[in-house]
Amino acid sequence: AHICLAAQELGLGSCILGWFDEKKVIAACQLDDNKKVSLVIALGYAANQQRRDKKRKKLESIAKYI
Repeated sequence: AHICLAAQELGLGSCILGWFDEKKVIAACQLDDNKKVSLVIALGYAANQQRRDKKRKKLESIAKYI
């Protein structure tokens, strides 16, 4: 998460990937076969810098205090 936050400070977008072909990543990064890749973080500049408003339900419609 800290890498993604640091990237955002630099104006980069990020996406944490947990589903990937580990063998292909190891080969592409020229890692030793005994290494384990837990996740991949894609970094780059967004093609569209406009931020969309998030649609959120009101808290009262999804939570109930007892």
